[in-house]
Amino acid sequence: MLAPASSLPVPMVLWTLLMAVSLGAETDLWDNPICTKNVSVTRGERAVMTCTISNPFHNVTICRRDHSGQHCQLIFEEVTPRCTSQDGWHLWVQGHTAQLVTEEARDAQAGCYHWIIVGLQISFEATTLHLSEPPEPHSTASRVFAILCVLVLGGVLAWCRSRRNPRPRFIHLSSRSSPSSVSWCWEAYWPGAEVAVSPDLPAPMCRL
Repeated sequence: MLAPASSLPVPMVLWTLLMAVSLGAETDLWDNPICTKNVSVTRGERAVMTCTISNPFHNVTICRRDHSGQHCQLIFEEVTPRCTSQDGWHLWVQGHTAQLVTEEARDAQAGCYHWIIVGLQISFEATTLHLSEPPEPHSTASRVFAILCVLVLGGVLAWCRSRRNPRPRFIHLSSRSSPSSVSWCWEAYWPGAEVAVSPDLPAPMCRL
């Protein structure tokens, strides 16, 4: 049977009150972790995953689970604030921030990363790294072929236009043509034309 509050020893009552005050104060000191949820990069690019908490980090543990979802491979265990590297990963832990970085992401690094974060509490977070194929570069041969196609097409179009509008070689003028007509042939119809009068023809002609 529980004793009434008035019969409890004074030290016990004081200890209970202090615990209540302490718990109330700690409600403002939660770690409140915020971690990157998804990271998508092209294979060979730099990948960065970050976790931040409201209180300073005590230590961090990270393991990677592949897409099969089976065993979680341990990468870093209880890393205290410092910089460390392993298996192509660099882990930087300082103050309120922990950052996991790889300079060249590989297929073997894709998957779900589980964080065990220890500040004033223990928190569990996860980040998924997705890798995509790099774009295929256009080969030099393809570029040369495209340029040749454009040149050939341009040549064919120019040839078709020239066949559609052939340039006359001679323009016959009436024997009654005045000098002004000859001048018109000279200046207006085809620049650079020469006027010649053949003795065998009754009319002068404009030779191009």
